[in-house]
Amino acid sequence: MTDFILHIGDGKCGSTSIQVALHEARELLMEQGLMYDAPRARGGHFNYAGLFGRNMRSGFDNAVAEVREHLASLSERIRKEKPEFVIISAENFYVLLAEDVVDFLEDHGLGRPACHIVAYARSPASMYLSSLQQVIKGDHIIPDPNTYRRSLQRPFMSWAKSPQCRSITAVQFSRKTLVDGSSVKDFEERLRLITGNQKISLHDKSVNTSLSAEQMQVLQNFRRTRLAQHSGRLHPDSQALISYFNALNTKFGLQGSKVQLHEELVENILGNNWDIMVRMDRLFPWMEMTKSLEQPVLPETPPKAQIRLEHTDVSELLVDCDLDLVAALETLSVRGREEDLTDADYEACGKAMGLPAARLRHFHTGKRQ
Repeated sequence: MTDFILHIGDGKCGSTSIQVALHEARELLMEQGLMYDAPRARGGHFNYAGLFGRNMRSGFDNAVAEVREHLASLSERIRKEKPEFVIISAENFYVLLAEDVVDFLEDHGLGRPACHIVAYARSPASMYLSSLQQVIKGDHIIPDPNTYRRSLQRPFMSWAKSPQCRSITAVQFSRKTLVDGSSVKDFEERLRLITGNQKISLHDKSVNTSLSAEQMQVLQNFRRTRLAQHSGRLHPDSQALISYFNALNTKFGLQGSKVQLHEELVENILGNNWDIMVRMDRLFPWMEMTKSLEQPVLPETPPKAQIRLEHTDVSELLVDCDLDLVAALETLSVRGREEDLTDADYEACGKAMGLPAARLRHFHTGKRQ
């Protein structure tokens, strides 16, 4: 009988790196009795959740058709090849109930298998900051950190009650707690422990694509002034801007300040989520969500609803954000896409960024071609 290993997230916890590593190792894994067969190299089985009515990263109709076709193919492969384990990786499964996932597998010809759950969870303040970068990729309206609250324990409680669940692995997503500080190497170790196979090996090719505080502000300004009518949706123009920043950072190093929340906001987030963190430590003491943290001032009642801030700049939440650098980055990435920049523009941008104007010109003209 084939067991399923379900990597259910959470989001912003290295899922893409894990999925790429699994995709590249899929043939070697299959030789060792582990089947990993995902619709896409990046994203793994993320679009499966579209059949639950959840958001998908591509056009809905095309993605649904792709998922149904893939599920039929996967079911047939399992029937023919009879692997010992099947790996499913979808970070949006974190918000789904165990019974719904098991019913979903059965409804699509995969039976009601024994399931081993692997999930990573960030500290709430870290999760807010990481998700903030994700939010502004599709919106200029940002979540209020003072009302941010995430129910980390919900998926674990759901799977603990499922008769199909054979094991639950819960890991705090932190460079200090992950094996070798890597989500890929940590997941490799989880696979070894679940399967008993110490030969499993995954290659970590993860690349940091985080934006600087200044780049986040440029992106938010762009979404607000150019793409407000596309609020809540990804758009090719903002994706092109992100790609430009990723290339810029790859070439010259992170251009701007590392993203860091003001301390009082961190305290507010911890206070609003402290009861959840304590519950997680009771369920999984090794996660140490509250270890080395002083208990913050707790609210009389936790926030009931997440407030969204339409007119707040992301820079207002962050410790460092150089507005002169924001202007320089906007000149390059926004105005520089629409018109030719002058020598004076390159000199001014180079001065703000600490780069020679000639190198900046060479990079920028190469990206425009």
